[in-house]
Amino acid sequence: MGAFLSLFKGANLTQSRILILGLDNSGKTSLLIKMGLVTSSSDKKSSKSQTDLDDDLTVTPTIGYNVKEFSYKGVVFNCWDLGGQKNIRSLWKHYYKGSNGIIYIVDSADHNRLKESKQELFHLLEDPDLKNVPVLIFANKRDKEGAISATELIAKFELEDSLQFVNGKHDWYVESVSTVTGEGIESGLKWLVSKLKQKPSKDN
Repeated sequence: MGAFLSLFKGANLTQSRILILGLDNSGKTSLLIKMGLVTSSSDKKSSKSQTDLDDDLTVTPTIGYNVKEFSYKGVVFNCWDLGGQKNIRSLWKHYYKGSNGIIYIVDSADHNRLKESKQELFHLLEDPDLKNVPVLIFANKRDKEGAISATELIAKFELEDSLQFVNGKHDWYVESVSTVTGEGIESGLKWLVSKLKQKPSKDN
């Protein structure tokens, strides 16, 4: 994990408040674990192989939120990982104000909840406190059988037809990732950094 952590070292030039959102079990906290920002029980010493540890990476659902900070390519990310259980999502709105971007995580292997995930994404983007913020969508669990691709998720969420009309214009990008292997994460963060450095006005 040390090699992966080296990606997140940089000068503290731009402060950004980022919300990490998505349904429960989509992989929000697993993303922080992969980035080395929180610790899982699988990090403890064990005689198991790495494959076994990856299979056992079952994260306790976030009840409330995790707040972590890291720097990457000149941007300081103040990340708020908010719990995704249905009874908690109504509380998300209390954290929107002052946010500069969203990382929205979708379980791309859970076909039964794709519609629900889409509905939650569009619902949160209707809030005026999130007007024009860039949206990075991680189609997580690309390592799982049956996971849909980024292109398929764009089609199922109808992003090209809808997102530009929701509460201003949201720049968006979808990346297929695995929070177990780390694949795709850096590519997505590079896109988000480029948007955060532009600092567009929320009034436009």
